[in-house]
Amino acid sequence: MTYRLLLLFLLAALSVQKQGAAAPLVGKAFLDSLVKEAVYGRYKDNEDTNRVKLLCMISSQYRHTNADEGLRYGTMALGLARKLNWAKGEGEAHFSLGLNFQAKSDIVKAIESWMIALELYKKQGNKRGVFTVTNNLGFIKFKQGDYPGALENLLAALAIAEELEDRGRLGSICGNLSGIYSSLGNERKSLEYSIKSLAHAKASGKKDVIAHSFSSVGGRYHSIMQFDSAVYYYQQSLRIYEDLGNSEAIAQTLFNIGLAHFRINRHREGLECGTQSLKMYKELGAKLGIANALSLIGDVYLSAARDSNLHTPGVAKIAERLKKNSPLGMDNRAALLRAADSTLSEALAKYMEMESRDELQSCYFSLSEAKALMGDYKGALENYKQHILLKDSVYSIATNVKIANLGAVRELELKDKQIELNRLAMEKKRNERYFYIAGILLVLGVAGVSIRNMKLSSAKELSENKLNAFQARMNPHFIFNALSSIQSLIMNNENERSIDYLAEFSTLMRQVLDNSTKSKVLLKTEIDMLRSYIELEHLRFECFLWEIAVADDIDQETIEIPGMIIQPFVENAILHGLIPRGEGGLLKVEFTKNSKQIICTVEDNGIGREKSGELNKSRNRDRQSHGVNIATSRLALLNNKKAGVINKVTYTDKNENGLATGTLVTIQLPVL
Repeated sequence: MTYRLLLLFLLAALSVQKQGAAAPLVGKAFLDSLVKEAVYGRYKDNEDTNRVKLLCMISSQYRHTNADEGLRYGTMALGLARKLNWAKGEGEAHFSLGLNFQAKSDIVKAIESWMIALELYKKQGNKRGVFTVTNNLGFIKFKQGDYPGALENLLAALAIAEELEDRGRLGSICGNLSGIYSSLGNERKSLEYSIKSLAHAKASGKKDVIAHSFSSVGGRYHSIMQFDSAVYYYQQSLRIYEDLGNSEAIAQTLFNIGLAHFRINRHREGLECGTQSLKMYKELGAKLGIANALSLIGDVYLSAARDSNLHTPGVAKIAERLKKNSPLGMDNRAALLRAADSTLSEALAKYMEMESRDELQSCYFSLSEAKALMGDYKGALENYKQHILLKDSVYSIATNVKIANLGAVRELELKDKQIELNRLAMEKKRNERYFYIAGILLVLGVAGVSIRNMKLSSAKELSENKLNAFQARMNPHFIFNALSSIQSLIMNNENERSIDYLAEFSTLMRQVLDNSTKSKVLLKTEIDMLRSYIELEHLRFECFLWEIAVADDIDQETIEIPGMIIQPFVENAILHGLIPRGEGGLLKVEFTKNSKQIICTVEDNGIGREKSGELNKSRNRDRQSHGVNIATSRLALLNNKKAGVINKVTYTDKNENGLATGTLVTIQLPVL
């Protein structure tokens, strides 16, 4: 691509974004330069992708001034793209054609062109292209009243914009979703999306977009009759529009603020804002704006006159307040009514010129009330009749729209719930992935230690390293069970418990890894590891109490014993004794000593060994624990017969009235 054409493309992007009164002139000058390059310049005989791009730009630009010419250049671009077998160019050409069909109000052909472009973009993996078309389809379906179709497209566009982290587009889509819900009468849902749109607008830093979003949120609050909140957001919008010098937006925002004040009987503030808005609309020559401002001012006068005629003990005070606060110095009800009648009549004439049915029926009603309060009952009746005729017509149309969209409302609600469920599922899936990775790393680390230990060759070392391998990996079933427990807690949104469980699990794994290559450890280290293990199982099952007791004459900081000997017996007590029992379980681990050994007892009040064996047999499980076998074998290797030290494990079945009440395991450990 030449530098000249690259510059043209950059200028095209800038001109599309250009706003303000001078935009059409800049656009025309730029369009002329594009046409000159394509028709008379160096690209007129080119048959390459650059010329396709240039023709698509010309087509897109013409939609503002001459859609027929836009279609001609779009067709040229499409033909050349097909000749070059360039799918991306075909997509751009169809998109440009759709823009021009839309400009000609041929919505059917616009949608057809964009659907073709959409399929081409999807095949190419062009996410930005898919977003642009999908967003356009959503917007045009919204304007047609196809709310389910609009929602489907806008939600698809929203997902892509979130993936691309495009704040500006996210704000625009949320704004359109807000409009859909407002059209369906769900103003609270509309407010929710307006607030989201405002957040994205703020992040974009674009003042005009931020101002529009503030105004939109104000409008939603106005619709749910929270007028103080509406005024606050309108005022934020007004400040930005005043900085930008956008007169039309300032006039509209002043009208909105005045209307909100009027709704809560702030007559003076409503009249001030309405008067300022009217002045600006007259300067702009905006007929509808003038009529709306006149109607607001007339309604303020009427409301003030109505309040001054209240049949309450406070009438005198109200009248006095109106006299003091009236900006125009009106000190009586008759003057207020005359002003209301005159202003509303002027507004009515403006609305009749534009045939604004909604505004006309409202204005007729206000004028009818003003004339009734003035004693002109004939004029009041005539205006009220006109109000009823128009109201019935407008109401009929609105009712038909609501009936037609009842199914759409339900469909929108279901889709919205599905979106929230999908978001929660994605968050859970992401959290699960993190924990699975952590688990895999732990298992790989444990397996690495096991493999290294298993490579030693001597018979005694081989026997010893089988035990060390067990030290390093503990019970693989325990590791995976622990990870499953963490996953279950996360899926159930038990965040605090999952964090506690993961912290305890990490502590235990660190202790195991630290001691995996040591043939002996301090008694204190072994007890700390046991505490972590038992606490972890307690967090999992929560059906037993436990304690570890150490005799006062044992110095935990100096005595060393074989590591990971006791844990398998504690595991057996929990899994095969206490868990089958259910609630009320008790585990007690106690350390004492004699002249040559440390004596550890593991006592539980579980179901007993006999019943546990039967239970495991019925479930086709092997009752014998590999960990216990390894621990017992290791103790035998550490026997010192010459010194009279025999290390052994003794089982005692606890009984009461002929019924098993638990198991007591006594482990005699050498002091190393």
